[in-house]
Amino acid sequence: KAEIVNKLPGLSGFTMALYADITPDAEIQMIIDPRYDDRIKGSGRGLLKMELTKQGDFTMYGKVDIEQGDYKLTAMEFFSRKFLIQKGSSISCPETLWISSWI
Repeated sequence: KAEIVNKLPGLSGFTMALYADITPDAEIQMIIDPRYDDRIKGSGRGLLKMELTKQGDFTMYGKVDIEQGDYKLTAMEFFSRKFLIQKGSSISCPETLWISSWI
């Protein structure tokens, strides 16, 4: 199974599980690095499962097939560029986030 695991120190002491059926009428935004406003934004179809443990471990599983979207990348303060993500690409949640078939 593909998954992302992150610690969310401010969110601990309770358990949560969220199952999402993603449809193209909703826009998804994943912030990669908030310091530089790096983010993936788009719409598509797929299933996501997100879990938060009492210890603050956040895990996300799933895959979204992209209908439209973009990826904003900033290399420190040297440059910033927006990449368009092609329809039919997908975003998966393995140990590190990756995008297949993009640009």
